[in-house]
Amino acid sequence: MTNGQTPAAAQGVTVHRLPRQGLLKIQLRGPHPDVCQRLGDAFGARPPRKSGTSAVTPQGVAIWLSPDAWLIVTAAEEVPALTARFSQALEGTTHLVSDVSHAHSVFEVAGKDARGLLARVCALDLHPPRFSVGDAARSLMVRIPLLIHMHDAAPTYRLFVDRSFSSYAADWLVDACDGLRQRVDT
Repeated sequence: MTNGQTPAAAQGVTVHRLPRQGLLKIQLRGPHPDVCQRLGDAFGARPPRKSGTSAVTPQGVAIWLSPDAWLIVTAAEEVPALTARFSQALEGTTHLVSDVSHAHSVFEVAGKDARGLLARVCALDLHPPRFSVGDAARSLMVRIPLLIHMHDAAPTYRLFVDRSFSSYAADWLVDACDGLRQRVDT
């Protein structure tokens, strides 16, 4: 499977591996009461402070990872400029801004049966209202650690997996589509 191609499709769902995304991980240490304001000024929106949520700006998406960590998803070409802006905004704090773009593959699972497909490979409850647009959670997909983000109401989900598991994840998603196709066709 190559970037941008549809490796599998069943009635009501498609799966794509997205082209390389720009991914920045921001981590803080110690109390910094104004840090969210500073990050918001650099990104155009304050990063989420609530577990399992995200914030969207024209520059990308900030996904909550923990009380002191966020994943920033942006265009690959924006990474150097955002890295510099975040580093400058966090000056004087104990922080780390890391480009993790090459460490992850991003899959997109979309369509009316996307939840059904993901239920075949992940135990996370993705039904509304438990999981809605903008929500994110870490889970396992057949023993593969991943971050799932609900991108839109289609529904479209983005799955972030370690690049070393990319082929394995793709195979499981293809098999899940085949199983869903068989269930739909019979």
